[in-house]
Amino acid sequence: MKKVVAIICTLSIIVSLAACGNQSKQTESSASSRTEISSGSSSQESSSASSTQSQQVTSSASGSTSSKTALDYRHKTEKYVYQQNNKDYSANYPQLSPEAPNYQKANDLLKSTAMQTIQSMGTTQTAAKMTAQVKSKLTNYDNRFISATFEETTSVSAPAKSSKAFRTVNFDLKKGTALKTADLIVQNDALNSVLLAEAKKQVDSKLKASVTAAVIKKGMQSCSVYFEKAKVGFSIKVPSTLDDHMEIELSFEDVKPFMSKSELWSDFNK
Repeated sequence: MKKVVAIICTLSIIVSLAACGNQSKQTESSASSRTEISSGSSSQESSSASSTQSQQVTSSASGSTSSKTALDYRHKTEKYVYQQNNKDYSANYPQLSPEAPNYQKANDLLKSTAMQTIQSMGTTQTAAKMTAQVKSKLTNYDNRFISATFEETTSVSAPAKSSKAFRTVNFDLKKGTALKTADLIVQNDALNSVLLAEAKKQVDSKLKASVTAAVIKKGMQSCSVYFEKAKVGFSIKVPSTLDDHMEIELSFEDVKPFMSKSELWSDFNK
């Protein structure tokens, strides 16, 4: 009898020890599983943060026309409105963030170009109503160069008169200098011929006869240019029959024979 009891006790101890061993293994397995889940959650958070950061960078670079040089700044649009003393003015213009090299010089030029006519018209009371509207667009920008256009419409009620103007800004951020058309384009009769042919394609068929070599040549005397991703826009003054102003766009390939020796062209052609 005592032997039977001893055997039973021994078996109970063995079963208990085996159960404890299994429980310990399950506990370790469970702990290991929790650790893996926690690690996976951290990876997801890191991936999410990385994705968010990437989106923020993409957002700040939205509208970039240069995929060759990463932007290291952002820009915003400022708006000016004045509606007093028989004056109705509105203008918007781009402004670069402080991260851009020579940003303040560029911002001052962008603002003064947009406000040029409005400042000359003034804000004092007048008998005739005067209006001015300026719309701007940053057409090309990276951390080396910006190009912007300003489209302006003005009017005076008495005597009734309205006019349009188109201005551009080209600015070398690296050197902190504004660029003239002559700094970037070699103007000659061959270029005028190319522009004439393209202008005739762009205007309404009824106006083609009004687009002559003489009109293009005269307009090119005060021509301004602006840059897009793969095009150069030429802004020239034309007779009122052609709506005072004409924009003629040429591809970089068409402009190649007329490129200046500016080092900026090497950046554009990368």
